[in-house]
Amino acid sequence: MPSFRASLMAFLGLVLLLGMSSAQAQEATGPWPMFRHDAQRTGTTSLVGPDRPTTLWRYNLGGFSYSSPSIGPDGTVYVGSADSIFAVRPNGTARWTQAVSIGDFAIASPALGPETLYIGARDRRLYALDLTTGASRWGPRTFSEEVWTSPLLSNGQLVIGTFDFEVRGLDASSGADRWASPFVGAGEFVSSAAQGSDGTLYLGDFGNQLYALTSDGRLRWVFPTDSSIVATPAVAPDGKVIVGALDQFVYAVQDGRESWRFDAGGEVVASAAVTPDGLVYVAARTGTLYALNLSDGRERWRFTADDEVVASPTVDGTGTVYLGSLSGTLYALTPDGSLRWALALGSPIWSSPSIGPDQRLYVATTGTETAPGLLVAIGNRPFTVAPGDDPRGGDMPDDDQPADENEEETIIVDDLPFVPDRATLFYRRGGETTYQSTPVSPDAGVDGTFSGAIPADFVTLRGVEYYVEIEGEGQVLTVPPVDPQRNPLISRVRASDVTAATTLRARRYALVSVPVELADARVSAIFDDDFSSSRLRGRRLVAWSNFRQRFVDLAPTDTLAPGRSYFLITEAGGSFDVGTATSLSTEAPYVVTLDPGWNQVATPFAFPVAWSSVLRDDALSDLALFDGREYVQAPSLADTVRLRPWSGLLINNRTTSPQRLLIPPVEAGQPPVQAAKHRGGPDHSILHVEAYLAGTDQADRYNGVGFTSASTDHTILEAPPLEAGVRLSVGGPSQQDGPYAYHLRPRSTDGASWPLTLDAPDGGEVRLVPRLEGTLPAGFAYWIVDTDRREVLTPNADGVRLRLDEPTRHLQVVIGTPAFLARQHPEASLTPREPALAQNYPNPFNPETQIRYAVSEEGPVRLEVFNALGQRVAVLVEAAQAPGRYTATWRGTDGQGRPVASGLYLYRLTTGRTTLTQTMLLLR
Repeated sequence: MPSFRASLMAFLGLVLLLGMSSAQAQEATGPWPMFRHDAQRTGTTSLVGPDRPTTLWRYNLGGFSYSSPSIGPDGTVYVGSADSIFAVRPNGTARWTQAVSIGDFAIASPALGPETLYIGARDRRLYALDLTTGASRWGPRTFSEEVWTSPLLSNGQLVIGTFDFEVRGLDASSGADRWASPFVGAGEFVSSAAQGSDGTLYLGDFGNQLYALTSDGRLRWVFPTDSSIVATPAVAPDGKVIVGALDQFVYAVQDGRESWRFDAGGEVVASAAVTPDGLVYVAARTGTLYALNLSDGRERWRFTADDEVVASPTVDGTGTVYLGSLSGTLYALTPDGSLRWALALGSPIWSSPSIGPDQRLYVATTGTETAPGLLVAIGNRPFTVAPGDDPRGGDMPDDDQPADENEEETIIVDDLPFVPDRATLFYRRGGETTYQSTPVSPDAGVDGTFSGAIPADFVTLRGVEYYVEIEGEGQVLTVPPVDPQRNPLISRVRASDVTAATTLRARRYALVSVPVELADARVSAIFDDDFSSSRLRGRRLVAWSNFRQRFVDLAPTDTLAPGRSYFLITEAGGSFDVGTATSLSTEAPYVVTLDPGWNQVATPFAFPVAWSSVLRDDALSDLALFDGREYVQAPSLADTVRLRPWSGLLINNRTTSPQRLLIPPVEAGQPPVQAAKHRGGPDHSILHVEAYLAGTDQADRYNGVGFTSASTDHTILEAPPLEAGVRLSVGGPSQQDGPYAYHLRPRSTDGASWPLTLDAPDGGEVRLVPRLEGTLPAGFAYWIVDTDRREVLTPNADGVRLRLDEPTRHLQVVIGTPAFLARQHPEASLTPREPALAQNYPNPFNPETQIRYAVSEEGPVRLEVFNALGQRVAVLVEAAQAPGRYTATWRGTDGQGRPVASGLYLYRLTTGRTTLTQTMLLLR
């Protein structure tokens, strides 16, 4: 009978990287030195973006991000977020992170001078930071209101607008005022300033006005629109100023007079891009991108994205237009409006893409409630390949064999019952659930032999899974013969010079793992001479020891194993190399044995695995993630968390005997939309209490008490502290099996109380922020009681502030009726000493949020919601109220009950002579 031989060859491609000439780097301070690229805010560059796109790396921004990246002279990328300001090298490693502490949300985009980065923040400050180190060069300058505009840097002058209706020109070298605009705008400034070739400054405000100012701040003209201007104007080569407004029109204005207007069919939040050849690209919030003639505003073409668009388009040197949507899709369109490519980045995009050398595109994703924003680098797909082994168990190639050579794998089938005339190869990456297919062609001159190729981007450290269908004489045979889709052939893949796919922050711990089999797994082999525990506060690579009940350093002779994670800290951040590595077999679940007590675990595979799919004992319910600063623990964490390659988590085994985890070789899907921390509803009423130590980045945000609909207590043990710092625990010194991070009890008729222990070894001021999730029973409220001082603590707009003169303070949370509180603490006063307005919770939110406030004296109380334009949206409370603490709920609707759009909103409490205001973010 005939035989069949199929040779499966990994495809080897070649990429030629062309260096950019110095003439193309036209900006003296970088290839993309400010928002929208240049002082005219055209959003256009002569540099070229990727045409074979792939994600080169993703950098964690720690929180939500609305900032657009700027690119410095050496290719370093700078961007702000709710968490920090970041400087990231072109290879995706940290150059520095927020060397100067930012008080609240660097929402703007940076402007880059030769040595200095300038950026505004919601903490009402403008910062000037050293490009190389992140250290402060001057200031920061403090203003009376928030700074959302991105600075315009031109001729040694910074131009900014603020929420106090003012425009200022500052000396870039000192931050001192050169001028303050003699006029007062009609509204807050969110629109950043653009500058014409004659030095005229243009910017719009919430007061429906487009202003033209001289370079020293004197008013030249005002152009009115029918609604607020959020977008930044773009100055065209012919002098026209192009700007969109919330009245859904795009305006072309010259010398204060309208040249043309275009109806975009929806609010225009994004800034326009203007090209040298006379095209205007502008997107409506509805998701439609328009290409217009600069001369007359006539439409050339339109493209509709898959979701709303608030991000501004970017145009490269080939005329390709790049645009992001709120669904997280990044589009590249040809100059005639055809789709060139699209990438799903997994998170909303408010950021405008920036283009750097080497066909690099950078964009920040906003983030969701379950995941932080990311700085994403997109470049051309590199065609590289790593060799595999013989699927029948043959030897791997020699260690010194280059990883980018073709490597054949052979299947031999003898005694076929038919003469084969066609074969199909089905393949997928390890962990994937769907196969790709390609025909396997007969080899010329070799009877019965077929050859096929698996593309290089499928031959990775995830491993390869594949099977073959052979057809002939009306019959079909598969290899392997039984259920090949569920039981494919497994090819392990090996590569040399592997770098861990993780980004470490300098002098900050991270949980790391090795989701591969290492050729040399010794600590000394991975870190070489750089491994020195004496250089980093006595620890470098550590793991929890249940025997010693503390974290211990790993010795150079210790080995790193798949399925385990370790705490790593380094001087400079970045990543680390692991040498030659081989993918693990995906034939069966991987078994990890857990000792009694805490264990550090990880996925052994080079792809994420859903924790909910891991087979485990019910006693293994105490989970802890680590976000670089603290543990993340929550009652619903197990429903949402994924084991990510090169990272890990902690899990507690409450039993007295070893337990097993069976980690399936199946890639997790997209994470749920809701946050693990905020998952309320009918099953839980949880009061989360966050603790922050003033003047530091120390925080303990994941603690909570409350009620569950279950008939028994639900507890989560608190993970062991990695370092001394502020720590809030549920439970007191007599706790036998604690302390707890969360303790939920069955619902009570009149209330319950929980002891809290607040530790700050060095003392200082601690801020406690209570946030309620779910709905309390009717007539219930919550109180935080300082049991050491016998008083009820009153939350204000930013929480409760405590001064710790001793390392420990004992508190208690009481949830119940006022009568229950009085029985628990008859000596404590319930009357607030002053009015207070707390931060809404959750925030950001969808579809509803709760607002807590306190009234200190009887009288009229009014609680209102305003949009970013200052227009009143809803009145939540308008009544006379007695002194006490209250909670109002806003469901994201206006006074007629209609849902309002996503965006920033203000809420204002007026009681007596006191007016308090906070901001909140609605994300639909």
